[in-house]
Amino acid sequence: MPVFSSKKPEAPQPAFSSQPSEPVVHGSSQPSAISGRTLTLKGNIHSDDETTIDARVEGNITVKKKLTIGRNAVLQSEIDAFGVIIQGKVTGNIKARNLVEIVSGGHLQGNIQAPKVIIADGAYFEGNVDMKNRETTGSNPDSQAVADQVKESKEPPFAGKNTKK
Repeated sequence: MPVFSSKKPEAPQPAFSSQPSEPVVHGSSQPSAISGRTLTLKGNIHSDDETTIDARVEGNITVKKKLTIGRNAVLQSEIDAFGVIIQGKVTGNIKARNLVEIVSGGHLQGNIQAPKVIIADGAYFEGNVDMKNRETTGSNPDSQAVADQVKESKEPPFAGKNTKK
C-alpha cells in the first residue's frame, strides 16, 4: 500500500458558485416575504403575490393581492394593494381595492382610500378616510333606489310627518 498517491488532489470547491443560479419562480399561490429586524430597503417594491413585509422600507409598494405589514415593520411608503393589514408602523397613504385593517398595536399616519376599513381597539390612526369604492359603487340596487329618492324629494330624508291627530 503506497504512502504517496500519484493522483492529484482536487481543488477545493467554493461554497458559493460564481455562476449565476437559475431564478426561483413562484406561482401566484406562493406568498412573498421580506423580513429582517435590521433589514432596510430603499426603493420601490412590486409583487403579484400575497406579500408580508417585516422590515424597514422607504419607497412605494404595489401589491396585486393582500399585503401584510408585520409587527416589526417600519414603512415610509405610498401603498397600493388589493388589501392591507397593518400590524407595524406605516407613514404614508394607502390605496386598497378591498380592505385596510389596522390591528391592535398597528400604527398608520396617512390617508386611507378603501371601500372597507377596520381600525381595532388599541390601533393608532392619524389621517383621513375615503371609502368610495370605484369597483362596486351602485352594486346594491336598494341603496341606489333610496339615494335616487332622496335626490328627487324636496324634503330632507327621514323628516317624518306627525301622523297623530
